[in-house]
Amino acid sequence: MLFVMWMSIVASIVAVFARVWQPVELEAYKAGTELAARRMLEVANQYKQEWLLQGKPAQIVVEGQAVPLTRYGWVPLVDEQEQFACQRWLALHYPDGKILDSSLQSVRERWINQAYQCEFNYDFKQIIVVYQKDKIQKISAEILSE
Repeated sequence: MLFVMWMSIVASIVAVFARVWQPVELEAYKAGTELAARRMLEVANQYKQEWLLQGKPAQIVVEGQAVPLTRYGWVPLVDEQEQFACQRWLALHYPDGKILDSSLQSVRERWINQAYQCEFNYDFKQIIVVYQKDKIQKISAEILSE
């Protein structure tokens, strides 16, 4: 009888902990996703700053690697043949590729309203979207709720 009582107490504590932990985990993933998007933007701005300092060349060299740039100073989302290069863009802006313990699951490439868009989908419904149109580059983060 005592064993059953202790087991029900332990089960109740575990259930409460699981219920409380879920929102905490969601907030951690939201924060991690936003932090990753900000880091990508920071790196993009570093590339653009270097591009300006070097007199706006077609490419810059970063850590021994040639990085092509658009005429507006952004790393393009497409290559010279106008094929999407989202994976290359991600490798240059966020080499780790993971958000907390969440891995990249898929990349969606789109051409919308004469703009290029790469959507990086991670575990736990995290999404980072990179949008480029002429002078404008936007990087946004979101988590899809269930």
